[in-house]
Amino acid sequence: MELRFYLGLLRRWVWLVILCMIVAGGSAYLWSSRAPNIYRATTILLISEGGATGRDAYTDLIASERLARTYVQRITNQLVLDETAQLLGLSREILHVPSIRIALIPDTQLIRLSVDDERPELAQALANTIPEVFIRLNERQQAARFASSKANLEAQLEITRQDIASTQEELNAARDTSPPTEERITRLEERLSQLRVTQASLLQSYEQVRLTEATSQNSVIVDVPAPLPSVPIAPQPLKMALLAGLAGAILGFAIAFLHEYLDDTVPVDSDIGHLLGTSVLAMIGRIGRADKRVLVVGKESYSADAEAYRMLNMNLRFLAIDEPVKCIVVTSPAPGDGKSLTASNLAITLASAGHRTILIDADLHRPTQHKIFETSSKEGLTTTLVDQTLPITHYLQPTHTDELRLLTSGPMPPNPSRLLASQRMREVLIALQQEADYVIVDSAPILAVSDTSVLSTLATGVILVLRAKKTKLEAARRAAEQLQSVQANLLGVVINDVPSGSADNYYYYYHSNETKRSVGPGAVDVARARSLFDGRRPAEQGTGWLSKLRRSVFR
Repeated sequence: MELRFYLGLLRRWVWLVILCMIVAGGSAYLWSSRAPNIYRATTILLISEGGATGRDAYTDLIASERLARTYVQRITNQLVLDETAQLLGLSREILHVPSIRIALIPDTQLIRLSVDDERPELAQALANTIPEVFIRLNERQQAARFASSKANLEAQLEITRQDIASTQEELNAARDTSPPTEERITRLEERLSQLRVTQASLLQSYEQVRLTEATSQNSVIVDVPAPLPSVPIAPQPLKMALLAGLAGAILGFAIAFLHEYLDDTVPVDSDIGHLLGTSVLAMIGRIGRADKRVLVVGKESYSADAEAYRMLNMNLRFLAIDEPVKCIVVTSPAPGDGKSLTASNLAITLASAGHRTILIDADLHRPTQHKIFETSSKEGLTTTLVDQTLPITHYLQPTHTDELRLLTSGPMPPNPSRLLASQRMREVLIALQQEADYVIVDSAPILAVSDTSVLSTLATGVILVLRAKKTKLEAARRAAEQLQSVQANLLGVVINDVPSGSADNYYYYYHSNETKRSVGPGAVDVARARSLFDGRRPAEQGTGWLSKLRRSVFR
């Protein structure tokens, strides 16, 4: 079910997904086409470690990885960049760290240094100069680690050599004296021996420092210098357009999903009847523009929506098996939901099936049935409620449909609710039910005025008309609860203005096959019928590739 939901969501919003994809991809293509070419020069560096440390292999491995990461961070420090700019005669502002990319090559001791720039010569120069500057700076820094120790040992060796030389001179002088002093000679020989031991120890320490310096020297060498780049790496208009188009499609689908998630109107593909505690009697397609009423049953008897009204008629007959449903009030939560059009087409459907039908326009606030049937409303329901001298049948007007008579609203009264709640209104409904098999009452929106609540208690059944993607779910719930609160018999809901490609697809499929087989060459053209639903003539549909694309996208 979730897969069907996402597929239905994509089908309804495919135009938005395509639009976002085209806008994002086209913008990325135009931007990348006008961007300057970028060249990349790459140098491969090799980390040369010192001699063995005497540690275990795992410790050496961890130390090597840390050393490599340390070099990656140090190659682009400020000292290296400043000296590089000085050598190349560049300003420090030209060198941007984002244009310099340094990365370790996995499972190796190699470092890849890349420089991106609009000038290939400058990219090559920077890629080769930065490692050279870093190598010299690294060597100086490592040499400075042992310079102080070596200088200290050299100073001590020099002092020891001077002491040895002076002691040797004193010893020679003591031996040349006559008579020689044995005690002084012995003391000088012992001191000379100690100084030579000290000198040997200092020499050994000095050599040890030099050996340590030689074995612990870690350096970086240039393994592969950067060649002069000849092919730009960017921009890539086609690749950027594809990636941006994909991102745009994802964004469009996300917007559509968010819109559906936040949409609180009556859905098309969900069980709205279950949410309201009743059943869906029929789903009617789009029947026309707001300023053009269309009687689809009378004008297009083979259309999909005419078939939907016949389905509504059949469902009403099933509901009347146990208890006859002769007087039906048609209402909606708010104005503009299509209740009047539903009431008129339902009445025509019942009359076309051979049932004696009377349609009453009881919407005394905004009557429309006289406009739909193109007749006069000078006399009607309000007249028969006020003037009882003439029989009720005197005010019934014939229509173009056999077995269907119309009782218009009549003059607009100042107090519609009082008239509809009167005992005379109950008598009128009872009398009209004796004159016909079905009485269809077009009432005012139930949430707008209180008239409908009164009429629903006088009728044997109520149909609640909802407009897909327009009627608020909360308004539909409140309307159903209000009907239940007055103990009205809510027969079910009718959803109209359903977009083509939703539930009415089944009707179109059935119609497009059955009518062609049964009716033959004289069958009503399905394309012409669907054009009437959209409020356009067939010629207005267009036959060009742009019109076909628009119809396929917005279907």
